[in-house]
Amino acid sequence: MVRQVLEFGQDLQAISAGGGLSIPYQQGEEAVDTEHYYGLWNAAREQIARHLGHPVKLEIEPGRFLVAQAGVLITQVRSVKQMGSRHFVLVDAGFNDLMRPAMYGSYHHISALAATMVVLWNTRQRWKPSSPGRYVNRAMSLPSRKGEMSKPAPCRK
Repeated sequence: MVRQVLEFGQDLQAISAGGGLSIPYQQGEEAVDTEHYYGLWNAAREQIARHLGHPVKLEIEPGRFLVAQAGVLITQVRSVKQMGSRHFVLVDAGFNDLMRPAMYGSYHHISALAATMVVLWNTRQRWKPSSPGRYVNRAMSLPSRKGEMSKPAPCRK
């Protein structure tokens, strides 16, 4: 960016760092080091401002970074069933509550908010009956009993 400003000789009032700071998509992934990126962007801004001889603003479009983990969806297990070796958990939330898994195959980690621990099943958590074929999570170990609560974690890829 700095090279382009120096080569093209155009005046500008602001530089844009682009959009979409990444977020951890899977548990265990590291969060973006915002201080590191700000240091890089600000150094470029300062170099451009010195070259132009006036202050230059830094614009950042954070994307989902600010809101991706701003809320939770808490659902209740309404039914548990087994078909052959597969276990299914039906919850009272639907596609209208969290559409990303069904639309994009996005991963959302699910945490059980169970008052008591029960046997861990390799299970498929499914939306309410009005969302046929819609799964929150295709396969995971989850303590699941009718009446227990669970929450998909925010915004995983």
